[in-house]
Amino acid sequence: MKRLVYLFSLLVALTAMQACQKDDPEPTPPVVGRWTLERVRFSGYPAPFTSLNADETPSQYGLSGSFSIKADKNFDETFGANGRIVDLKGSWELSNNQLQLKYDTGDDETYELDTSREPAKLISTAISAVDTLRNPQTNVVQAVPFKYQFVYSKQ
Repeated sequence: MKRLVYLFSLLVALTAMQACQKDDPEPTPPVVGRWTLERVRFSGYPAPFTSLNADETPSQYGLSGSFSIKADKNFDETFGANGRIVDLKGSWELSNNQLQLKYDTGDDETYELDTSREPAKLISTAISAVDTLRNPQTNVVQAVPFKYQFVYSKQ
């Protein structure tokens, strides 16, 4: 009988210890951390302007920016353009390597998370624009469509 009580007590103790074990913490999402604007990517320039399809440094255009993406699903952003600095806040969601930023202002943006290289990159959705350029072949000034993206690097 003592042996049965001992086994029962041992079973209860083991069950209690198992119930008290902490669950493994969820891994930190790969977007959590500080991100800095590294380059502006230009694409879609037609001939004879294809040489403009390239990555350029943001400072060339008076741009700077950084994100601080937090594990609590919030972020802070600082973006500068031509000496003007704007601080923004919001929340974020990550699904299938697509980072959705929802700003407190009501705006939103989508970035693609690229972890295939080190450091990881966040690449904005391509934004369409038009610039007025002089055609080097005809010397005529014309409206030229192109796209640009912001590329952030994880720090």
